[in-house]
Amino acid sequence: MDKKNIAILILPDVQLLDVAGPTDVFHTANEILKKVGYGAPYQLHYLSALKSETVTSNSGIKLQCDASIFNITTPIDTLIIAGTHPNLFENLDETAYTWLKQIYPQVNRLASICVGTFLMAKSGLLKNKTVTTHWKYAGLLKSMYPEIHVDARSIFLKDGNIYSSGGITSGINLALHLVEEDVGRDITIQVAKHLVFGAHRLSDQSLFSEELPAVENMSELVQKVYHYANARIEETLNLEQLASAVNMSPRNFSRVFKKETSFPPGQFIEKIRLEKAKQLLAYTADTLTIISVQCGYDQVSSLNKLFYKYYKISAIQYRKTFQH
Repeated sequence: MDKKNIAILILPDVQLLDVAGPTDVFHTANEILKKVGYGAPYQLHYLSALKSETVTSNSGIKLQCDASIFNITTPIDTLIIAGTHPNLFENLDETAYTWLKQIYPQVNRLASICVGTFLMAKSGLLKNKTVTTHWKYAGLLKSMYPEIHVDARSIFLKDGNIYSSGGITSGINLALHLVEEDVGRDITIQVAKHLVFGAHRLSDQSLFSEELPAVENMSELVQKVYHYANARIEETLNLEQLASAVNMSPRNFSRVFKKETSFPPGQFIEKIRLEKAKQLLAYTADTLTIISVQCGYDQVSSLNKLFYKYYKISAIQYRKTFQH
């Protein structure tokens, strides 16, 4: 295998795992490949997005890079953009976006971890591309760049030579996939085993996400409906009841509510039930029968149907994954 220069672009307030995770994947791959006589093909380079080659992470640890975008001379095979906070991109020097646009035609693979996707988006590289990002910021990415197809569920995605991954540890999945492209599945499995990175890792991010925004971020109308429904979630709630609670006609309520939330009232109630079920499954020892009733269902099968609809797993599988 030819030598591959893997450059990790490091932004201010970077998440350490976004750097350390992929680094350990490629380093471990090198160690395993050396043992079977293939040498160490991956050459890792740490690249600052600032003029300074020292970048401070979000945890306060300072990272010393090999070079910055202002003085790098090494050709790059794969460029990985490590994640930071999305607010950073509002104040980042425009040079970073210009450099990324210029370097893109010269790399074989361009990848992002977590909200690193925002840097690619603002550089104009993602038009009509399908990408993912941290589930918490997927909605923001969609609203800022409507020309991009955002898949908030996926752990990682590939669209042409653009790769993107979800939140933080998803960068490990992405790096493992890149190794698999280069040297095959057998070596990649050995890397994953060494890192104790399970073969049964969840295949998407949706289980980690909240189905509803924080209450304080809801409109006044939606907040009223939320509090009304949440207090009566064990009951059967219909459109007429919800509309009456906010002194509106069912037809007008349905229209206005969907405009403010992008989904109908019935789905909103489902999401409230789902969030309550997730809390009860994770933090109580109540049986599924009891939890089903507490969430407004008279049968466990109805609760399972809800989980399959949103997560493609059963309620008991969710409990096994997240129970404290």
